[in-house]
Amino acid sequence: MRIPPPGQRRRLLRHDPHAILSEYRTALQERFVLTTGEWLVPALTARYASLYWRSVYQGFLGEESASWHHLMGQMIELLAQLEAACDGRLPPPAKWLLSENAGARTPVVRALSTVQAEIRTVNSADEAGVLRVYHSLARVESDVMAPAPPPHGMWWRKVFTERLPNIALLPDHHALRPKVQAAAAIFRDLV
Repeated sequence: MRIPPPGQRRRLLRHDPHAILSEYRTALQERFVLTTGEWLVPALTARYASLYWRSVYQGFLGEESASWHHLMGQMIELLAQLEAACDGRLPPPAKWLLSENAGARTPVVRALSTVQAEIRTVNSADEAGVLRVYHSLARVESDVMAPAPPPHGMWWRKVFTERLPNIALLPDHHALRPKVQAAAAIFRDLV
Protein backbone atom coordinates (compact mmCIF):
# COMPACT_ATOMS: atom_id res chain seq x y z
CA MET A 1 0.00 0.00 0.00
CA ARG A 2 1.43 3.37 -1.01
CA ILE A 3 1.17 6.23 1.48
CA PRO A 4 0.75 9.57 -0.28
CA PRO A 5 3.04 12.53 0.47
CA PRO A 6 1.84 15.01 3.15
CA GLY A 7 0.44 17.50 0.64
CA GLN A 8 -1.94 14.91 -0.82
CA ARG A 9 -3.16 13.46 2.50
CA ARG A 10 -5.59 16.31 3.07
CA ARG A 11 -7.37 15.55 -0.20
CA LEU A 12 -7.88 11.92 0.79
CA LEU A 13 -10.03 12.92 3.73
CA ARG A 14 -12.70 14.15 1.30
CA HIS A 15 -12.58 11.21 -1.05
CA ASP A 16 -10.66 7.97 -1.43
CA PRO A 17 -9.37 7.65 -5.03
CA HIS A 18 -6.68 5.09 -4.15
CA ALA A 19 -8.91 3.06 -1.77
CA ILE A 20 -6.52 3.57 1.11
CA LEU A 21 -9.18 4.48 3.66
CA SER A 22 -11.46 1.66 2.60
CA GLU A 23 -8.56 -0.80 2.99
CA TYR A 24 -7.98 0.45 6.53
CA ARG A 25 -11.66 0.27 7.26
CA THR A 26 -11.87 -3.31 5.99
CA ALA A 27 -8.83 -4.33 8.03
CA LEU A 28 -10.22 -2.70 11.17
CA GLN A 29 -13.62 -4.27 10.64
CA GLU A 30 -12.09 -7.73 10.27
CA ARG A 31 -9.85 -7.24 13.31
CA PHE A 32 -12.23 -5.60 15.74
CA VAL A 33 -15.79 -6.29 14.66
CA LEU A 34 -15.86 -9.68 12.98
CA THR A 35 -13.53 -11.32 15.52
CA THR A 36 -15.11 -9.71 18.57
CA GLY A 37 -16.20 -13.03 20.03
CA GLU A 38 -12.72 -14.48 19.87
CA TRP A 39 -11.00 -11.88 22.01
CA LEU A 40 -13.72 -9.94 23.85
CA VAL A 41 -16.02 -12.68 25.16
CA PRO A 42 -13.34 -14.53 27.20
CA ALA A 43 -12.14 -11.26 28.77
CA LEU A 44 -15.68 -10.16 29.69
CA THR A 45 -16.55 -13.61 31.04
CA ALA A 46 -13.43 -13.69 33.24
CA ARG A 47 -14.24 -10.24 34.63
CA TYR A 48 -17.84 -11.24 35.26
CA ALA A 49 -16.82 -14.40 37.14
CA SER A 50 -14.43 -12.42 39.33
CA LEU A 51 -17.10 -9.88 40.19
CA TYR A 52 -19.59 -12.65 40.92
CA TRP A 53 -17.50 -14.05 43.77
CA ARG A 54 -16.71 -10.60 45.15
CA SER A 55 -20.40 -9.65 45.10
CA VAL A 56 -21.37 -12.83 46.94
CA TYR A 57 -18.65 -12.31 49.51
CA GLN A 58 -19.49 -8.66 50.16
CA GLY A 59 -23.23 -8.76 49.67
CA PHE A 60 -24.37 -12.15 50.86
CA LEU A 61 -21.73 -12.83 53.50
CA GLY A 62 -20.44 -9.40 54.41
CA GLU A 63 -23.69 -7.46 54.06
CA GLU A 64 -21.93 -4.38 52.71
CA SER A 65 -24.89 -2.84 50.96
CA ALA A 66 -23.19 -0.03 49.02
CA SER A 67 -20.43 -2.29 47.74
CA TRP A 68 -22.89 -5.04 46.78
CA HIS A 69 -25.10 -2.65 44.81
CA HIS A 70 -22.07 -1.24 42.99
CA LEU A 71 -20.72 -4.70 42.08
CA MET A 72 -24.13 -5.88 40.91
CA GLY A 73 -24.41 -2.81 38.67
CA GLN A 74 -21.05 -3.68 37.12
CA MET A 75 -22.19 -7.27 36.59
CA ILE A 76 -25.34 -6.09 34.80
CA GLU A 77 -23.20 -3.94 32.49
CA LEU A 78 -20.86 -6.86 31.78
CA LEU A 79 -23.77 -9.13 30.89
CA ALA A 80 -25.13 -6.51 28.49
CA GLN A 81 -21.68 -6.20 26.91
CA LEU A 82 -21.38 -10.01 26.73
CA GLU A 83 -24.73 -10.23 25.00
CA ALA A 84 -23.55 -7.84 22.30
CA ALA A 85 -20.17 -9.57 21.94
CA CYS A 86 -21.77 -13.03 21.69
CA ASP A 87 -23.95 -11.66 18.86
CA GLY A 88 -20.78 -10.59 17.01
CA ARG A 89 -21.16 -6.85 17.45
CA LEU A 90 -19.25 -4.34 19.51
CA PRO A 91 -21.01 -3.39 22.75
CA PRO A 92 -22.53 0.10 22.81
CA PRO A 93 -21.07 2.71 25.14
CA ALA A 94 -21.97 2.25 28.81
CA LYS A 95 -24.33 5.20 28.60
CA TRP A 96 -26.56 3.31 26.14
CA LEU A 97 -26.23 -0.27 27.40
CA LEU A 98 -29.61 -0.42 29.14
CA SER A 99 -31.15 2.74 27.75
CA GLU A 100 -34.79 2.81 26.68
CA ASN A 101 -33.78 5.00 23.72
CA ALA A 102 -31.15 2.65 22.35
CA GLY A 103 -32.44 1.42 18.98
CA ALA A 104 -33.14 -2.30 19.16
CA ARG A 105 -33.59 -3.55 22.68
CA THR A 106 -33.12 -7.27 22.86
CA PRO A 107 -35.06 -9.50 25.28
CA VAL A 108 -31.82 -9.99 27.25
CA VAL A 109 -31.36 -6.24 27.71
CA ARG A 110 -34.99 -5.94 28.84
CA ALA A 111 -34.44 -8.76 31.34
CA LEU A 112 -31.27 -7.05 32.59
CA SER A 113 -33.23 -3.83 33.12
CA THR A 114 -35.70 -5.79 35.24
CA VAL A 115 -32.88 -7.34 37.29
CA GLN A 116 -31.32 -3.89 37.69
CA ALA A 117 -34.62 -2.57 39.10
CA GLU A 118 -34.77 -5.57 41.44
CA ILE A 119 -31.22 -4.85 42.67
CA ARG A 120 -32.15 -1.26 43.49
CA THR A 121 -35.02 -2.36 45.73
CA VAL A 122 -33.20 -5.14 47.61
CA ASN A 123 -31.28 -4.51 50.79
CA SER A 124 -28.18 -6.69 51.02
CA ALA A 125 -29.14 -7.62 54.59
CA ASP A 126 -32.26 -9.36 53.21
CA GLU A 127 -30.89 -12.85 52.45
CA ALA A 128 -33.96 -14.05 50.57
CA GLY A 129 -34.02 -10.89 48.42
CA VAL A 130 -30.32 -11.20 47.58
CA LEU A 131 -30.76 -14.86 46.60
CA ARG A 132 -33.73 -13.90 44.39
CA VAL A 133 -31.50 -11.38 42.59
CA TYR A 134 -28.81 -14.00 41.98
CA HIS A 135 -31.43 -16.44 40.73
CA SER A 136 -32.82 -13.82 38.31
CA LEU A 137 -29.28 -13.07 37.19
CA ALA A 138 -28.65 -16.77 36.57
CA ARG A 139 -31.60 -16.97 34.19
CA VAL A 140 -30.24 -14.03 32.20
CA GLU A 141 -26.71 -15.54 32.23
CA SER A 142 -28.08 -18.68 30.63
CA ASP A 143 -29.71 -16.68 27.84
CA VAL A 144 -26.59 -14.57 27.24
CA MET A 145 -24.06 -17.39 27.20
CA ALA A 146 -26.13 -20.00 25.36
CA PRO A 147 -24.70 -19.13 21.90
CA ALA A 148 -21.08 -19.17 23.11
CA PRO A 149 -20.79 -21.09 26.40
CA PRO A 150 -17.55 -20.59 28.35
CA PRO A 151 -15.07 -23.46 27.87
CA HIS A 152 -15.16 -24.39 31.56
CA GLY A 153 -18.86 -23.87 32.00
CA MET A 154 -20.41 -21.32 34.34
CA TRP A 155 -18.18 -22.34 37.23
CA TRP A 156 -18.88 -19.19 39.26
CA ARG A 157 -22.36 -20.48 40.04
CA LYS A 158 -20.76 -23.16 42.19
CA VAL A 159 -20.03 -20.45 44.76
CA PHE A 160 -23.32 -21.24 46.48
CA THR A 161 -23.16 -25.04 46.18
CA GLU A 162 -19.44 -25.75 46.73
CA ARG A 163 -17.34 -22.82 47.86
CA LEU A 164 -19.60 -21.37 50.57
CA PRO A 165 -20.37 -24.80 52.12
CA ASN A 166 -16.62 -25.42 52.34
CA ILE A 167 -16.11 -22.04 54.04
CA ALA A 168 -18.92 -22.84 56.49
CA LEU A 169 -17.01 -25.97 57.57
CA LEU A 170 -14.15 -23.87 58.93
CA PRO A 171 -14.13 -23.53 62.74
CA ASP A 172 -14.56 -19.74 62.71
CA HIS A 173 -17.52 -19.80 60.32
CA HIS A 174 -20.04 -22.20 61.90
CA ALA A 175 -22.60 -19.38 62.12
CA LEU A 176 -22.76 -19.33 58.31
CA ARG A 177 -24.04 -22.92 58.00
CA PRO A 178 -27.81 -22.25 58.02
CA LYS A 179 -27.42 -19.31 55.64
CA VAL A 180 -25.22 -21.30 53.27
CA GLN A 181 -27.43 -24.39 53.33
CA ALA A 182 -30.46 -22.32 52.33
CA ALA A 183 -28.52 -20.76 49.44
CA ALA A 184 -27.13 -24.11 48.28
CA ALA A 185 -30.63 -25.63 48.16
CA ILE A 186 -31.83 -22.84 45.85
CA PHE A 187 -28.85 -23.01 43.47
CA ARG A 188 -28.44 -26.80 43.07
CA ASP A 189 -30.69 -26.80 40.02
CA LEU A 190 -28.67 -24.04 38.31
CA VAL A 191 -25.22 -25.63 38.43
